[in-house]
Amino acid sequence: MTEVIHNSTVDTLLNRTSIRRFKPDMPTEAEINTLELVAQHAASSQYLNDWSAIRVVDTVLQQKIAEICHQPYVASAPLLYIFVLDEYRNAQIAKRNGVDVYSDEFTLRNSYRFSQAQNDAVLALHAMETAGESMGIGSVILGSIHNDMDEMIKLLHLPEYTYPVLGLALGYPDQSPAIKPRMPREVQFFEDG
Repeated sequence: MTEVIHNSTVDTLLNRTSIRRFKPDMPTEAEINTLELVAQHAASSQYLNDWSAIRVVDTVLQQKIAEICHQPYVASAPLLYIFVLDEYRNAQIAKRNGVDVYSDEFTLRNSYRFSQAQNDAVLALHAMETAGESMGIGSVILGSIHNDMDEMIKLLHLPEYTYPVLGLALGYPDQSPAIKPRMPREVQFFEDG
């Protein structure tokens, strides 16, 4: 067996599971503040911070998102975030500085910037998820928000230059699922191509 270094961070990552049943208790304000601060400290391409996260607090909206996801447990998660790639904010900054955001001068609307913004949103979500795990807050990542993207955009009132990337449902776990097995490393890691 290959030697592995263990510490609290490594063990948090190695022991993570997706939680789909939550206790009804809301995480504390300090925990929520910490989760959001950690997400903000994730790596960001060119320091553009071109992502946003929407904390869904309206129970009717949360239910509608659960319906889009086809996952009823989403409606009962104490915390629900939708991470969004967000070039709209940067477009507004550019407009205030005299840039025509519909011209080629506005380079943040190209496919590279959108993919980088998506990456940044995923990194922020992962930082939040890992921090939550380290504090005893379980979560599940929701790619299922893409089941009806037009409706998601409408429900969240998203402006141009934005796009929902992933959802994250969080709360104190009310289940203890087994850790899923992983493929052997040699099937996923290669040297020099």
